[in-house]
Amino acid sequence: VSTQSTGSSGINAEYGRILVLVLCSALVYTTDAKCTLPTINDGDVPTSGSDSNNQVDTDTVITVTCNSGFTMSPSTTDSDKITCLVDGSFTTVPTCPATVCSKPTAQPGVATYSPADATVAVGGTYTLSCHSC
Repeated sequence: VSTQSTGSSGINAEYGRILVLVLCSALVYTTDAKCTLPTINDGDVPTSGSDSNNQVDTDTVITVTCNSGFTMSPSTTDSDKITCLVDGSFTTVPTCPATVCSKPTAQPGVATYSPADATVAVGGTYTLSCHSC
C-alpha cells in the first residue's frame, strides 16, 4: 500500500481515498457550576438566593452596593451587577473606594484651611481661618 503525505495538514491520500483526522478539544463545564459570593470592602453583596456555602448558580445576576461615603468603581452602566459565569467566576466585581471632597480654594494670604490635605472623606470637614478678618 502506498501512502502519500500532504504535509502537516493531517490528510493522507491512499489510492484516491482521503482520510481526514480531526482533532477537537473543548472546555466542558457542568451545569451545576457555582460561584462563591465575593466580598467587597465598604460594600454589600446580598446573600439572598445563595446556598449555605454562600454560592449561587450559573447565570445568577446580583446587584451590589457601596456603603455611604463610598462610590462604585468602575461607575459605568450596570457596573453594580455581577453575573455568575459557567467557569465558577463572576464578571468584573466592582470596588468601593472612599468618596472624597477637594479642599475649597482660598485667596492666598487672606485665609487658610485646616487640615492642609488636598482632600477629605465625605463627612469630613475643613476649618477656615481668616488672617485679616
